[in-house]
Amino acid sequence: ATSATEGYLWFGGLATGPIEISLKAEQYEQSSIETLQIGYTYAVSKGYLRQTSGEGWSYDNATNTLTIENLTIVDGELDHAIYCSNDLNLVVKGTNTLDLSLSNLTDDAINVDGDLIITGTSNDILIVRGDTYAFEASYLEISGCKLDVKSMSDSAAVALSVDRGAIIKDGAEVVVETISTYG
Repeated sequence: ATSATEGYLWFGGLATGPIEISLKAEQYEQSSIETLQIGYTYAVSKGYLRQTSGEGWSYDNATNTLTIENLTIVDGELDHAIYCSNDLNLVVKGTNTLDLSLSNLTDDAINVDGDLIITGTSNDILIVRGDTYAFEASYLEISGCKLDVKSMSDSAAVALSVDRGAIIKDGAEVVVETISTYG
């Protein structure tokens, strides 16, 4: 049995010398968003910044900007490759592939519950593949880069869902496709 009494640690009835115990509580920076998930990693959880970078991505909490660079997520178990509970700025660098087409889940590869502003250059591409759904945002603005979205389901499918409209500018290209034969 182990117990602590008056600064001593007891092991099975034998006391060790005085001990110093220090507990360190982790301090997390607050975020303006509730949740940001990239793959299996929560960059922001319950309104607190947890992680600022991972393989192929980095997040700037001050500007609410997720930068992805040659990020590849191919998974059949994830609900989302990228999920944000609020508005999000997304900078695309290089070729990025988010492919959840092997999933039988109905969630989106990209799901942003607010406005999504995507920027990049003509050399940057974001490839998004989903099963029943592929991409969803309340509002979409894309500038400079290429967005290639495809729903891979042969049943009812939604490749791109935007509630309040979209703006495509500064030479951006958007390709949206579904293979569905439903209906």
